[in-house]
Amino acid sequence: MAKQIWFGIPTRNMQWVPAPLAGVESSNVGYVDSMLFENGGASVERSTGFHKEYQFDFNAPLAGSDGLNVFNKFASGFYGTGLIFFADPYVFETNLFPAHWASPGLVEDGWHNIYYGATNPALTFTDTATNVYGQPPRTMQQVVTAGLTTPPVRNYGSAVIPVPEGYTLHFGWSGSVTGSGRVYYRTVADDGTFGTPTAITALTAINSTRMNTTVAASNDVDAVQFYFGSTDGTTGQVNVTSMMAQLHKTGTTPTLGGNHVAGEGHTGLMFADEARVETYVYIDPPRKALSTTLVEVGAWMA
Repeated sequence: MAKQIWFGIPTRNMQWVPAPLAGVESSNVGYVDSMLFENGGASVERSTGFHKEYQFDFNAPLAGSDGLNVFNKFASGFYGTGLIFFADPYVFETNLFPAHWASPGLVEDGWHNIYYGATNPALTFTDTATNVYGQPPRTMQQVVTAGLTTPPVRNYGSAVIPVPEGYTLHFGWSGSVTGSGRVYYRTVADDGTFGTPTAITALTAINSTRMNTTVAASNDVDAVQFYFGSTDGTTGQVNVTSMMAQLHKTGTTPTLGGNHVAGEGHTGLMFADEARVETYVYIDPPRKALSTTLVEVGAWMA
């Protein structure tokens, strides 16, 4: 099990953990209810939104199963409590934002809101300017009142992207701001400390550049948190068409422009089981096995 994944609780413990040789199975799960009519017709009622579920399956000889117990440690609270995040190597170079952060117009169609404000400020949507870069058709217009130094206290009010050792996170957002409204990021270290909130300069939806900011992994950077706010606590507005983030090896020069890419990341996860390791000693050679599921819950949690 030479492959590894950057995994953990961003404010508690982030570390390399074993990766299944066949990769992590990812599923998009939403609500679906179908009905057949007596006359042969049918109807389908379904949610436009979905949550992600990740299946980790291991089956390896004892000699190659070092580190499997780490999943049970996270599930049992050994490393502390908090939602789980991991950097999925299969989407490093697509878009690491969750779907409704990458394309905030989805909120209009029933996805969970991505801004938390004590006064529930106005949220509207408008058509995105005509472009040739595959931008989402609708742009979110969110009134913001939370100040720079008061990041959201609700899980759904921020997006968190882990940054593995040796990698740099490239990111940006397309849209505009009005007044004091801003899109912020701050770094997260697994000792519970945060970096200084920094506003991300907006890109335009009709131009080709998708990412204009970078953060490299370090002893003080295990993840990056994104949220909307106001420079001074007065009322402002963010008009967000899209957001993109990718991970590339530090020192490389990736392409930062082109078409928008749909988000394939996740909000916070929880174990749906105990992540128990089973040991089989009466077979030759002896083996260890583990099967565990992580379910995305962060976008729906207070």
